[in-house]
Amino acid sequence: MSTRTNSREDAEARSADAAERAARNLKPRGVKAPLNLIPARPLRVIAAAMEDGANRYAPWNWIERRDDDRDVYGAALRRHVEKFTDPTEPDYADDSKIHHLAHAGACILILLHKLGIDYPARDPNKLLPGTK
Repeated sequence: MSTRTNSREDAEARSADAAERAARNLKPRGVKAPLNLIPARPLRVIAAAMEDGANRYAPWNWIERRDDDRDVYGAALRRHVEKFTDPTEPDYADDSKIHHLAHAGACILILLHKLGIDYPARDPNKLLPGTK
């Protein structure tokens, strides 16, 4: 049975690794988003909205950066939220039969991805052109 000791060399190696990760703007080891706090059911519904988009346009078509991404996905987000909040409108989109909040959630995920926001969400330098 071997036991590993925290020798000075191990500490120096960990420190050098941490410095290198910081210099490369990488997350420190052991820092993970608490994904267990996100309920699975809403993610499955949002995945259905993403699948609808993939079937209409192409899988991952939204990944390419365009100058008007913020406007395109922001407008779609607003349309779906407005449809949901309007009591005269059905909760489900006419074309896809998927809940408007699922489409709104898909828009939010796409925008977060395109804005380069990661955990922890603190870097204002990774924004789309024209954002503040």
